Amino acid sequence: MSRWFRFYDDTLNNTKTLKLSDKTFRIWVGLLCAASKNGGTLPPFEDLLILLRTDADNLQPELEKLIAAKLLDHDDNGMRPHN
Repeated sequence: MSRWFRFYDDTLNNTKTLKLSDKTFRIWVGLLCAASKNGGTLPPFEDLLILLRTDADNLQPELEKLIAAKLLDHDDNGMRPHN
């Protein structure tokens, strides 16, 4: 089932997202969708590979960039979009 999730229109002006490459921004939006379908937390890495139609060598560095940009939080309970 598809559903809406909140996406701020001011993302266009957010300095965190403005610094992302087009590729990283696209991955981030995909991760937001995946988190929305998974109760706010990202599903397991292997599932993300399928959902984002990518491989581990491509996704891992992008996740690290998003964590460094403070757009993803990572703790013992997994990863989730910041805020």
